Amino acid sequence: MKKSMRKGLLILFLVLFFSLSLVEALELKCDSDGSFTIKNARKTSPVFIETKTGEFIDAPGEWVEVKEDKQYNFYGDEGTFIAKEKSKQKIKIGKSTKTVTCPPFTFSCRVFNLSIDYCYTIGGTFQAKYSVYNFDIDGKNTLRFDKPFLLHYDIVFPGQRKYTHAPDALTKEFAELNITMRKLAGLNKFIMKAPIGRDDALSLEIRYEDCTQRKFNLFEWKACVQQPACTINKDCTGDEQCQEKFCQKLVCGDCQYAANNTCFSYECCDHSACAAAAVCTENTCTPLQCSEQQAAREHACVELTCADDEFIEQHQCKKLSCAESEAPHDHACVKLECTGDEQVLNHQCVSLECGLFQRAVEHECVSWGKWIRGKWKSIK
Repeated sequence: MKKSMRKGLLILFLVLFFSLSLVEALELKCDSDGSFTIKNARKTSPVFIETKTGEFIDAPGEWVEVKEDKQYNFYGDEGTFIAKEKSKQKIKIGKSTKTVTCPPFTFSCRVFNLSIDYCYTIGGTFQAKYSVYNFDIDGKNTLRFDKPFLLHYDIVFPGQRKYTHAPDALTKEFAELNITMRKLAGLNKFIMKAPIGRDDALSLEIRYEDCTQRKFNLFEWKACVQQPACTINKDCTGDEQCQEKFCQKLVCGDCQYAANNTCFSYECCDHSACAAAAVCTENTCTPLQCSEQQAAREHACVELTCADDEFIEQHQCKKLSCAESEAPHDHACVKLECTGDEQVLNHQCVSLECGLFQRAVEHECVSWGKWIRGKWKSIK
């Protein structure tokens, strides 16, 4: 009997030991691009991530089999976890919930969009402008791309000849590159100038080399144009000026636009340029349309919280003007209903403090004699 009990306990111990080994072997990691990995899983299971509201949703990503180890790894997509500070995130694997510590979000090929506005060469100088759009992290914090020299630039010429300027590669003819950044409301604009010594650029390619994940790639291509010769501004398009006998793109200020060969200022480029009761919409200050119960404050409609003795009029809290026999209640004047032994004082029912030989009658103090005479008359 004892022998069989020892054998049973040994089997139970081995089962627990191997179960714990399998749990401990599971490895979770979170990266600064918002992605995460689950390694050393014995089988595939549904993977969920916790949202800010506390609910779990399907995690974007996929399981990959590691055949030589007979295990599976899950690769979560970039931009899955985005937080400005270091944070703890919950991941559910099947029925088991795990917590992983994620570093502050820094960069992801998934969240940035890049577009090239134009490129051309004049007098041996290459010029281009491109935009990288901002990414909203959580409604309060915005991620901006502000490191243009991390990108890989290729100018393509006839015969597939390329000039390269990149962190790990450099063509000597493209070594001198000046980039100016303009910070706009929803994006950063970058203006490139480089003396390359030739005027036959066919196209410009811009990419970020570390975007190696299968799903996301930061890459943009643009065909370059040949700028026409000119003598006056009217020989050029509206967003150009005639400079050094060639039409050249206008480089306007942060809150300006090009038209009629000149830079004009927008009315606004963010809310701060407008009155407190207006917002900047498509570069125009537009009055806020607040409801009667709201007030316009700092470019937003805010619910009014009036005191009990106040009412709302023209988006403001105003004091009630109640009669002496009324009291403010729930933002309105209400008639007081005092008992006979009370009087109205400062819009309240207050108990009468009658003398020793007095009695409270109909909201006033009367003498006992007067009260008795009043009673005798009513009886007669």
